[in-house]
Amino acid sequence: MRYLKSFILFEVCMVMSSAMALDIMVSVGQNDAETLKWLHEKEICEFIEVHPGFSPEQLRALRKQGWGVALQMMGHPESFDRRFINRPGKPALLPDKIYTQVEEVDRHIEGADGDAQKVIWQFIMEEDSAGVAFPYRMLIEDPQTHEEAYALFEKRLNEAYEAARSSKEKGVQLWGRAGYASSMHPFAKVGVEMNIIERTNDDIEDLSTGIAFARGSARQYGCKWGVDYSQWWGVITGLDMDFGGAYFRRNFYLSYFSGADLMGIEAIRPPNYDREANEPSSLGDALEEFSDFRKRVDAGTPDRPVAIMLPRDHGWITPAYWQTQNEAWNYARIPYRPGDHSIDGLFAAAYPGSTFVMQPFPFGAYEIDEPSSSPFALSSVERKYVAEDAHVYRAPPAVPFGRFRDRKEAKRITKEEKLDTSPYRPMADSRWGDIIDVLTDEVSSEVISQYEVLVIGGPLEVTDAMQTALEAYVTQGGTLVWAAGVARPEYEALTGVTIQPELRVGRAWNWQGDATANEPYLYFPSELIDENQSEVLAENSQNGAPLIVRNTFGKGVVVTCLSPWFASEKSPLADFALRALDTVIDAVQPITIEGLPVQWCSTQSKDIRTVAIANHSGETWEGTIHISNLDSNLNHCEEMRSQTPLKSKRSQQNTQVTIQIPAYDVAVVRWSKR
Repeated sequence: MRYLKSFILFEVCMVMSSAMALDIMVSVGQNDAETLKWLHEKEICEFIEVHPGFSPEQLRALRKQGWGVALQMMGHPESFDRRFINRPGKPALLPDKIYTQVEEVDRHIEGADGDAQKVIWQFIMEEDSAGVAFPYRMLIEDPQTHEEAYALFEKRLNEAYEAARSSKEKGVQLWGRAGYASSMHPFAKVGVEMNIIERTNDDIEDLSTGIAFARGSARQYGCKWGVDYSQWWGVITGLDMDFGGAYFRRNFYLSYFSGADLMGIEAIRPPNYDREANEPSSLGDALEEFSDFRKRVDAGTPDRPVAIMLPRDHGWITPAYWQTQNEAWNYARIPYRPGDHSIDGLFAAAYPGSTFVMQPFPFGAYEIDEPSSSPFALSSVERKYVAEDAHVYRAPPAVPFGRFRDRKEAKRITKEEKLDTSPYRPMADSRWGDIIDVLTDEVSSEVISQYEVLVIGGPLEVTDAMQTALEAYVTQGGTLVWAAGVARPEYEALTGVTIQPELRVGRAWNWQGDATANEPYLYFPSELIDENQSEVLAENSQNGAPLIVRNTFGKGVVVTCLSPWFASEKSPLADFALRALDTVIDAVQPITIEGLPVQWCSTQSKDIRTVAIANHSGETWEGTIHISNLDSNLNHCEEMRSQTPLKSKRSQQNTQVTIQIPAYDVAVVRWSKR
């Protein structure tokens, strides 16, 4: 009862503004009164995340202070057993007594004074990654194809939903949290009301890719979405809270201006509190600053004119640079099929550097690689988490030498030297700004119609129903981009060409008369059907064969790449395919950035236009923001974090401003009425 007594001493009830577009959720232990006091006094968050074991009285005390409460408890019976009953080594946050799932949810309903609609149950919690460490059955069923892996995963999620159905029928809200981007659409499809993607763990993907999948899945299935920030840093087998503030700060701002409904913090300490060393927590500083910022600055509506559509069973994971083979479905390790590499190419182009983000080896190889970077992750799977020796796995480091003897030494030295961990926590940049959502082939025509550009990636099968939907989309004014493989000879009404189904080798290409570019590639010989309706954008330099064709269809256009799956010999995305994407996206891209690569996202609302830019390098960045057709009434420009006025210039339809951003920092530039 120590936690309850100390918590009830608070006399002032926290009131949060309902106008905020973003909520913050913080995970807190039963006895962490110091953190709760800080969260309350500074009005940091709207939700407290709890593990099983909180009493109804403790839950009432949390709610009395104005917080919503979200229960973190596995819904699938096997996952529940694995996590809470038979997991090797009981986690410190878990209580001595474990109630059944029904009992635990009923305790939360009691703690909400009988109002089940106020109860939130996160019932699928990282059911694809280390947070659960799959029950043995998921690992030993050994699916052989993408379709089998997808079916097994979907079956498991449906079993979890069935176990939670009685709580749902009482009015309890069901939320989910996934580790990998490929899980977001299956999670949303099963019926979660809030779909959360875990980021900032060194053994999962980059933020931009996660947002694209989370945001797209939310629109496709009509739910909310959020980002969860994990402090786990497997490099040192510990948490990155004390010196990771600059890293997490950039994640906070980028998520906010990308439109997240929720941000979750898995663990935190107050800024000036450290149980062991009495040192400041830079993560606490970053969260406190960001929380104050979002109270005074509305994010606006994110720009998202582009969608990438993938097959439902893609199981794609951002390929880490240290991988020696390409695999889909992280738990099944299914080898790539023809066309899967096109997904690699599309996202590597959109988010340069994303393949470096999954980074368990920033210090090179350890002389003794113990313990592993994570107990259950893409780079390692320990014996205690698998049913058979055959499933034990440890990825080799990319180079055979390194700085530290083992991870314990790395942990000790990084703490002693108080290293800013930003140089060792890579983040991806943006080619076009973070303006992309990801959909799957189960999406409705109504959702597709909300995007100006639709790019098809991976070996998606165009069924009769899909063909009808694509034709309707383009007829109404949309732009479709696809490649041979998905685009077939029978779709000539869309492509505007007759495709001869035999492969030839090309060695160079031209873009509408530009200088010749040397690049080896495969292509299908094709001819235009109607030169008044179609034009060749890129062609074989030697024989003039079309490589990129733009075809008018109704009010819209179809851009077809005649190289299979967009690829060339050197890359899963040929240079001429990338130029085609640049041409199409430039036409709908609201913001461009001139300067060295950075990551940015943009928003707008009534009488406001905003750009958030994050500098992920260790040097000061200087560059220029360009906006086309900015409302002439928006004549005041300001950097919102520092509240510093900026001078922007207008010439014809272009508005621009030049700014500097310190190393590993973020700027928020806004135009508004003076």
